[in-house]
Amino acid sequence: MSDTFNINVPLPRYGYSRMQHEPPDLLRLTKRLEEFDVRYVLIGGMAMIIYGGDRVTQDMDIAIALDETNVSRVLEAFSVFNPRPMRSNSTHAWSREMIVSPWSTWRTDAGRVDLVARILGVDSFEGLYSRAQILPFGRSKIRVASVADLIAMKSASGRERDRLDVKTLLAISQLRESG
Repeated sequence: MSDTFNINVPLPRYGYSRMQHEPPDLLRLTKRLEEFDVRYVLIGGMAMIIYGGDRVTQDMDIAIALDETNVSRVLEAFSVFNPRPMRSNSTHAWSREMIVSPWSTWRTDAGRVDLVARILGVDSFEGLYSRAQILPFGRSKIRVASVADLIAMKSASGRERDRLDVKTLLAISQLRESG
């Protein structure tokens, strides 16, 4: 059995589901975060996929701590991936000011990344971080929001697709509890 895990799967190329971007290279991105000791937690669709959800997503959502040291580490860790704002008409550059906004969306050479500074549905980043699961991932590790926190965040969003995700996450939770 291989010691690597690759979640880059073929995606539909038609109709409403047409993907405009390749899925992010989760292994490269998270390995870099770990190398720079970034305090982060993977949230959103990719976290669901890791727990066994059937979500299709085209980005990687990462909650980050906003202390000065961590923000500097985020800037340095991602700089190698040539981050550019998703809005093509944006003049904003990869900077401290841009990544501490409630969220920011970036095109990188390793895929699309959403950096999330304001997290709805959980008590704080510190709480999210302390409850996160640290899972082996290739030759590295990845910090993934707990299933309970994913349910809380998706419940707080109010989006229809997140309501559907909550049902999936509740089923995953029940399966994990039953062993």
